[in-house]
Amino acid sequence: MEICNSAESGSLPIYIRVRHSAFAANGNLQRVDETKRDILALYRNDIIKFRGSSKHNILAVFNAIPGTLSRHEWRFRPNEIREGTGLRNYNAAFEWLKSSMMVNVAYNATEPNIGLELSSDHTALKCYMGDTGLFTSMAFNERELIGGEIGNRLLTGKLEVNAGMIYENLVAQMLRAAGRQLYFYSTSEERNRSDRMEVDFLIAQSVLQRRHNISPVEVKSTGEYETRSLEKFARKFGPYLGDTYILHPKDVSRVGSRRMLPLYMAPLIG
Repeated sequence: MEICNSAESGSLPIYIRVRHSAFAANGNLQRVDETKRDILALYRNDIIKFRGSSKHNILAVFNAIPGTLSRHEWRFRPNEIREGTGLRNYNAAFEWLKSSMMVNVAYNATEPNIGLELSSDHTALKCYMGDTGLFTSMAFNERELIGGEIGNRLLTGKLEVNAGMIYENLVAQMLRAAGRQLYFYSTSEERNRSDRMEVDFLIAQSVLQRRHNISPVEVKSTGEYETRSLEKFARKFGPYLGDTYILHPKDVSRVGSRRMLPLYMAPLIG
């Protein structure tokens, strides 16, 4: 069985159709999980077949995605993959993975102004799996969690892990599917703790209203959460900003310029 990650005109990508077929055949989530693991094995085999000198770095980056996203500080850190290396050692690996559509990459925009790419720092990035279903099978690879148990626990909210990494990966996937480039904002390396903040995504609005063009987006995995980073961000860059958004597992609401939306509405922002 050959799997590719590109969408055919008017149809779902092959790997998604294969997964849907596995579930439609018998409604068994374990069979779906086995199919996803087969797809991940094919991905890794494709990487190994790559004849370039970067194939080991490509595989290292690919395998490191779940561990990187599971940390509170979610930026990619090459030194944790191989000591003494920097992001420049992995540039070719990221470009290959992006071109293959296996991953989605977000860059740190240091100033939330018109043209986010103009202020993007490509030495500070976050790497997401291109498909969240594959990400869950990749992240939860322990024997006691294999098969349909992962899906069942996710659907019932009983998977006792950092659900934020799953939600953020899902939002990254939806934004890319909607044609958005991915940017975030982070000052977590600054020494002054009071200035530290991280905003999950920055979205450029399609209609300019003076300088109010950029909408910060925070992703929350529970109904109870703090918004300190959003508040700091609004104080620092207020004149640049339009509405701010929180994507959460609750209903639509609004307080001033802050809009709270259910996660599935992520593609509609902007």
